[in-house]
Amino acid sequence: MSIVLDMKIKSHIDIEPEITTAELARHFSMSVATINGWRNDGMPAVRYNTRVFRYRLSEVKRWLEDRERKRLVQKAAGSVAK
Repeated sequence: MSIVLDMKIKSHIDIEPEITTAELARHFSMSVATINGWRNDGMPAVRYNTRVFRYRLSEVKRWLEDRERKRLVQKAAGSVAK
C-alpha cells in the first residue's frame, strides 16, 4: 500500500532533515563531547539505538535560546537578591 499526498498538501509539509552529532558539532563549532553534554542536559534528540542520535537544528536552536533565557533570568534574580 502506498500513500500518495496531494501536491497542494505536500508543498506545505516542512520536513526538516535530521543531522548527526558530528554535523551538529561542526555547525556550532563545538566538540562532540560538548554536544553529548548538551544532550545529557536535555537537548532534544532522536535516539535510534544506544549510540546513534540525530537532531533537528531548529529544535536545538530553540532549546539553546530557552536555556540562555533561563540563565539570564537566574542571573538577574541573583543580582537582585544581593
